[in-house]
Amino acid sequence: MRTSSHPLYHTWSGMVRRCTMETCGAYPDYGGKGISVYEEWAVKGFHGTTEPAPGFLSWLSYVEEHLGDKPEGHTLDRIDSTGNYEPGNIRWADIETQNRNRDHILGQLGVRYVRQVRSGRFQLNITHQGTKQYLGTYDTIEEASAARDAWLEENQ
Repeated sequence: MRTSSHPLYHTWSGMVRRCTMETCGAYPDYGGKGISVYEEWAVKGFHGTTEPAPGFLSWLSYVEEHLGDKPEGHTLDRIDSTGNYEPGNIRWADIETQNRNRDHILGQLGVRYVRQVRSGRFQLNITHQGTKQYLGTYDTIEEASAARDAWLEENQ
């Protein structure tokens, strides 16, 4: 079997691309934020060769031993969303788990999260009495924090 035909090859390839290739659309959220791939897993093969990429084989060995088969509806996830793709920090997760695991920058007293969106701005969402509310997108985390604090003062 060619390496690129392996069912997990594109999972590995996508992980490496989004952390190393500035032309990848997801790079700003991964490599652009300093997220990297464990060195042994990042080693690519030589273009045009039939030899498997050494990084893929190393990653696959780890996955088979520690994560097992990829469950239906799951994708690769970092346990610590601010950490790297490395041993001990990856798992198979469904979309709901991954959404809860996003870069939560701030959170207090019913504030769900303030997170940086692709534009480099900060989005403020809160959950209050079981209802999620969008409070805006701000240029700086300080502006988002001030909006959060003002909302909390008015609504507590």
